[in-house]
Amino acid sequence: VMAKERGTFIDGAAEKGIDRETAASIFDEMMDFASYAFNKSHAAAYAVVAYQTALLKRRYPAEFFAALLNSFIDNASKVSKYIITAKNEGLKIIPPDINISGSRFTPVKGGIVFGLGAIKNLGESVVSEIVEERTNSGKFKTFTEFCRRMSGRKLNKRMVENLIRSGAFDSLGLKRSVLLYEHETVMDRYAAAAKNTLPGQISMFDAIDDVGLPKAETDNFPDRDEIPKSRMLEMEKESIGMYVSGHPLDEFRAMQFSSGITPILSVLENEDNAFAPDCYVEMLGIITGVRTRRTKRNELMKYITLEDLTGAIECIVFPNGIKAYDSLLEKDKLVLVKGELDLQDDQPPKLRVRTVEPLANKSTDKLYIRLRNRNGKQLSEIGRILSGSKGAAEIYVYFEDENKTSRAKSTIDFNDPRLDTLRQMFGDKNIRMVKK
Repeated sequence: VMAKERGTFIDGAAEKGIDRETAASIFDEMMDFASYAFNKSHAAAYAVVAYQTALLKRRYPAEFFAALLNSFIDNASKVSKYIITAKNEGLKIIPPDINISGSRFTPVKGGIVFGLGAIKNLGESVVSEIVEERTNSGKFKTFTEFCRRMSGRKLNKRMVENLIRSGAFDSLGLKRSVLLYEHETVMDRYAAAAKNTLPGQISMFDAIDDVGLPKAETDNFPDRDEIPKSRMLEMEKESIGMYVSGHPLDEFRAMQFSSGITPILSVLENEDNAFAPDCYVEMLGIITGVRTRRTKRNELMKYITLEDLTGAIECIVFPNGIKAYDSLLEKDKLVLVKGELDLQDDQPPKLRVRTVEPLANKSTDKLYIRLRNRNGKQLSEIGRILSGSKGAAEIYVYFEDENKTSRAKSTIDFNDPRLDTLRQMFGDKNIRMVKK
């Protein structure tokens, strides 16, 4: 039906002073649109929904974006995109909160709170128990009270640790470093009390204090240095799947959105086919994953996951690139990557790396361990103690008889309990922390 009208349309346009080539182009656009055009009733319904959502976004932004995020909660790239959009609209994105969060994203005045359901290894049933206890008996006033009220439930130490790492107890006014150090002791105390108490039995001395008022459950914990911001962000990423209270690239935000730097999200969406295969781009980001592979010639290749403030993309580093930049191709490195896009219809976009540059040296704190000599047994013990440690401080072992220093592969936080173990083993005078 449309094809029959082509000649009539072009002739009519020509009579109105429009050249035939332009008229033909306009008609072709209408032909393309006709393949998916709506009828009037459908279009009218879309228009009503568009006006309604525009009004909600304008007048109730926190509720609007919380609902939007919940509708895409299983799509990490969409969640990341809408969180960035919400921040640009002036909304504050708040880590999970033990006294506010539900299972999913929750709107609050001026912001959106992450749901407890976002925390890894927590489980829907445990989240339901926490919310139910809070609803029935009021908000948790202290961490100690939380442990007492949740004692005997499905909540275990690993789950509580992830709650701490995500920032869920921040509103109680306690440092995450303190809670990470103390939480097991508090939980063990209430677990032991539960074993010693028969069902339905109440201790008169536990129930009231000496003036007949409910016993206070205060958090009388020794103070500790807070976890460095960089490590705190890593913990959020590990426990929630994304950075919330900040981002390792925050100080490079202006550079991220400057001309010449391509945001990863713009490549992933590639609206209007702005990027073509083999297109040269420059991206900055933090390396969040590294995997290796051998070529047919038995040469090493690396596939790194680069994440910026907008999204994540896989980057392919060929053998020549590894030889030149291997020291920069490690997890948590902040880098500027240049290369060509690998765009295929049936696969996510990738970047073929040409060059890599460091953005900054983030680790300046240092821990020194002094040994009299290269005692293999002592070195093995240090390796065992520091196994799995992470943080902002680099670790160095100084050998007194050689007057030489070697750097360990691992890093550590200055509030890590492992430091107490090292002090007990080697003495305070042989453990030195240097903050910069």
